[in-house]
Parts: sequence; structure tokens; C-alpha cells
Amino acid sequence: MVIDSERCPLTFAEFTLKEYMRDKNGAWIDEIPDSNDHSIDAARYAMMEDVLRG
Repeated sequence: MVIDSERCPLTFAEFTLKEYMRDKNGAWIDEIPDSNDHSIDAARYAMMEDVLRG
């Protein structure tokens, strides 16, 4: 997937800034916060049929 940072700056920021959460000690937690992820959701929904088909 390629996102043009000049044509789609908000989508680019959304994909590049999203990261896993950390606990109080700074260790990574296997959880991604659910906020500001509309483009990520759209990409996931677009690919869902292919993923389920294998």
C-alpha cells in the first residue's frame, strides 16, 4: 500500500502515527487504541473479502 503524503496528508498521518499502547512501565501492550482510524478501517473493510478467502 502506498499513501501519497502530499495528496492524502490526513490518511498518511493516520497510518504512520498509529502504534500499540504501552503499560505504565513503558512495555508494549497487544492493543491498539481505537481512535482516529477511519482510513485504516476503510482499508481493512476493502480487504476483508480477500483475507477471508485466503
